[in-house]
Parts: sequence; structure tokens; C-alpha cells
Amino acid sequence: MHIIINIYITQRRCIFFGYVSWLMLRSKLNEKEMRMTVKIFIRRKVSPENVLALTVLLKKLRSLTLNQSGYIYGETLKRVDSKDECMVISTWRSLDDWNAWLNNAERKAIQSEIDVLLGQQTEYAVYEV
Repeated sequence: MHIIINIYITQRRCIFFGYVSWLMLRSKLNEKEMRMTVKIFIRRKVSPENVLALTVLLKKLRSLTLNQSGYIYGETLKRVDSKDECMVISTWRSLDDWNAWLNNAERKAIQSEIDVLLGQQTEYAVYEV
């Protein structure tokens, strides 16, 4: 029983000191260093005759994205019950990184081609992780 109590007390101290260390570290970081990861949900609808053209444009976007600061990863999903709709989930280190990409001139040019092809503006939804 003595060993169990010592282990319990030791674990509580480690947790306590770990928490205090984290608080001290946190207080030293400025707001920009304490970034919150964001996920961007990008919904698009495409007609069957434009799927190939859209695929080419999305590949261009993806290749540009890979070189963008703060980009973590992305995935493209096809909707099961609506074949003309897809969802891209893009993960970024911070909202600032996403906004830098959103305002990138090359991205805007390709995105305008996509919107013309689709006949509507692409929808974006930003979520914190």
C-alpha cells in the first residue's frame, strides 16, 4: 500500500509540475506563436462534362498549395448521394496561414477559372481544430 500511495503522489506531482511548466511556457509565448490549427471545408458542384477540366485546375491548386507556408495536408471527398458535389478539407497551421493562401495572386487566378467553370462561387467554411 505504501508503494501505491508513493506512485500516486509522484504522478500527481509530475502532473502538477507539468501543468505549472506549461503555464510558464504559455505566458512567455505571444499570441502569434500560440496558433490554432484550422480546417477549411471547400464545397464545389460540378457538371459531368466539366469534371476533367476541374480536375486539371484542382491539381494546379494542389501543387501550389504544397509550397505554401503553413499548409499541413488536404483531402478531397466525393459525395455519395450527389455525384456532382465534392468537398475538399484543407488543414492549415493557423488562420493567418490560410488567409495568406486565400489572398495569393496565383491561387486567385486559378480559383477564378474554377468559379467560371462551375458557374458559381466556391463556398468556404473555416473551423478551428
